[in-house]
Amino acid sequence: MLKRMIVVFFLCTLPLLAWGDGKKYPEVEGRVLNVASGCLLVMSIEHEAVIVRLAGIDCLKEEDPHLKEVKAFMRSIVMNQVVRVECMGKGRAGRIIGRLYVEDRCLNDALVVPGWRLRSESPG
Repeated sequence: MLKRMIVVFFLCTLPLLAWGDGKKYPEVEGRVLNVASGCLLVMSIEHEAVIVRLAGIDCLKEEDPHLKEVKAFMRSIVMNQVVRVECMGKGRAGRIIGRLYVEDRCLNDALVVPGWRLRSESPG
């Protein structure tokens, strides 16, 4: 009985362990309601407002001269669009951390533009 419980536990937690290995992640779709900053979006996922943090992207401070430009760029691409999020985990604040896709284009990669310096060393 104990052996069976251990096997069931392992099989149930295996997908969670796979999140950090660089392979395929669970995905969700939703509509972008707001671009809050250079790395945060508010999305409607299953009729619930959810904050999504772009993995590997640094949030710009309010005083950063590029903030308006980055937010305008993001809004032009994702505002009111249905997008796909490859969920890599949850952050300390309970936000989804993930890679955002518009069609087959990854917005996280598009934000790494010379001069914007948005690439973060941490995943979230």
